[in-house]
Amino acid sequence: MRKISIKKYAQVLYEITKDLPKEQIKVEIDNFLKLVVRNKDSKQLNKISLAFDDYAKKQESIVDVQVVSAEALSPGQKEDLKNHIKKEQKVKTVNLDEKTDKSLLGGFVLRIGNTIFDASLKTRLEELRTEMKKS
Repeated sequence: MRKISIKKYAQVLYEITKDLPKEQIKVEIDNFLKLVVRNKDSKQLNKISLAFDDYAKKQESIVDVQVVSAEALSPGQKEDLKNHIKKEQKVKTVNLDEKTDKSLLGGFVLRIGNTIFDASLKTRLEELRTEMKKS
């Protein structure tokens, strides 16, 4: 028997539950868990859960974003940032997690998936210092 990949488990779980009413989802998840146990893959449940979350977000056009700034963003800045990310990433929904870090001095650091955009004043000053040492 062929081994089912973590990605495939995640896809199957999403597809069998996506359009179900809430009361039916529990039954299907129970059946899914029985399948995982029968296939002796229960140790992979945490990875399957993470893969399911990633797959569901891709299917539903959702992206998680973390922004770290020296000062809290205003509601308008948050909305502008979300709209810009929606356009650039071609997604419908942006889940924005905001944090502040005074050590950045100014600007922000943006993380979208595995990509980091560092537009902080702290980093710019460090880059300038490095360039000046080279001269």
